[in-house]
Amino acid sequence: MNILVTTTTYPKSHKDTSPRFVHDLCKGFKKKEVTPIVLTPHSYGLETKDTLDNITIFRYKYFFEKYELISGNGIVNKIKKNPFLILLIPFLMFFQFIAILKLIKKYDIDIILANWIVPQGLIAVFAKKLLKKEIKIYIISHGGDAKLLNSNSILKRIGNFVMNNATKTIAVSSYVKKTLAEISRKNLKFNTIPMGVDIDKFNNNKEIEKKKYDLIFVGRLEEKKGVQILIDAIKELSLKDLHLNVIIIGSGTLKNSLQKRTTEYNLNKSVTFTGSLTHEQIVEYMSLSKVFILPSIDLSYDSEGLPTVLLEAMAMGLAIITTDAGGITDVAKNDYNSILIEQNNVKMLSGEIETLINNPSELKKLKLNALKTAEEYSYENIVEKYYKVIKEIHG
Repeated sequence: MNILVTTTTYPKSHKDTSPRFVHDLCKGFKKKEVTPIVLTPHSYGLETKDTLDNITIFRYKYFFEKYELISGNGIVNKIKKNPFLILLIPFLMFFQFIAILKLIKKYDIDIILANWIVPQGLIAVFAKKLLKKEIKIYIISHGGDAKLLNSNSILKRIGNFVMNNATKTIAVSSYVKKTLAEISRKNLKFNTIPMGVDIDKFNNNKEIEKKKYDLIFVGRLEEKKGVQILIDAIKELSLKDLHLNVIIIGSGTLKNSLQKRTTEYNLNKSVTFTGSLTHEQIVEYMSLSKVFILPSIDLSYDSEGLPTVLLEAMAMGLAIITTDAGGITDVAKNDYNSILIEQNNVKMLSGEIETLINNPSELKKLKLNALKTAEEYSYENIVEKYYKVIKEIHG
């Protein structure tokens, strides 16, 4: 069975720092005798046809190669930083449409797995209508797309059109499912299947007392991740003479302003910004850390679906402090595998950090329960759920 997987977020290589959740899902499908064929935008210097872990990848060119500037992760944030990049969107969509038509014919595709309602889901629906072929379209909504489409009436109509013409829309969390229901006018039924975690890649045998870093954050340095709240909390703790060793991994539009804030607070000796790292490097830093911090916040135009990095932190056996933003609470349970705090609450975050760092028994309890939770979200279990949904309809 061939499945065309369309996405704008896909790693360029094993060393690429882009999120790997779509790639990991494709690897899981390979074990189920399903052949995924990936279609993603081209980036400068890459081949138009490639393979990664025996998965065939097509990268379609959508502009002059030098100016293919919105490929990869975080398209919305790239456009926010440079509004002129929105002019590339029509080209990205048009050439994705052409590429889909070619691949459907070349590989006799009758199943499309579109990651994000727009643009991938929308383009898949147009391709189906043009070809007048019985193509089954499964759309995965990762959260940000649902939040954006629910922000005004015109975008709601677009989202409603796409979902009504899809075979099935899958939400990665209950929060995303609820948002999709607000967009849908026909009371569509949505499946909830999260992204998973590759358990085998995470193995942390280091004793808590021997770990180098007190706190670790991993993610895009954008507003919804709440890193500015974390830095303010670290400042409060430094005023109490609690000086922590903190590692912040990731890049984004707020990187310079966050580093400036860190310098103004005189925290450069406590806080280290690494920039983007490979997945292997992130795993190593996680193994050296005690507490994973994810102080996410809900925005009017964006929110968390269910962050894969949260599952990875659990698989590593880290104690976690996070918020109830988006679909986080599907996985994070207060005082079981995580400590949940209010969004945008610096005082509460600093207080919970102080309490947890000084309580080894609580750290160990959260670690053990996090490991139990991660097992439930192994990619073997998640792929089985996707496979079941597809087989129920496709046969």
